[in-house]
Amino acid sequence: MDGVLTDPSDVVITIEEPDGVLIERTLAAAQVIKISDGLFEYQHALTKEGNHHWRVQGTGAAAAAEEAVFQVRERRVPDATP
Repeated sequence: MDGVLTDPSDVVITIEEPDGVLIERTLAAAQVIKISDGLFEYQHALTKEGNHHWRVQGTGAAAAAEEAVFQVRERRVPDATP
């Protein structure tokens, strides 16, 4: 909104994991954390290899959405032995 960070009514984060499982987290359910006006955080444990598709959507007066994909690759470096 004219470069000013504004809070939406709710923030909905949807993640589709590589096996098709959909995970939805919301600000309303206290699963997404407000950092400051217009800035929010959600931490997701990455336990599955492959493409993860995500969508973040704000509702209400500051309605907007963004989607992207990221890839989790197979671990290739072993643990160091003491």
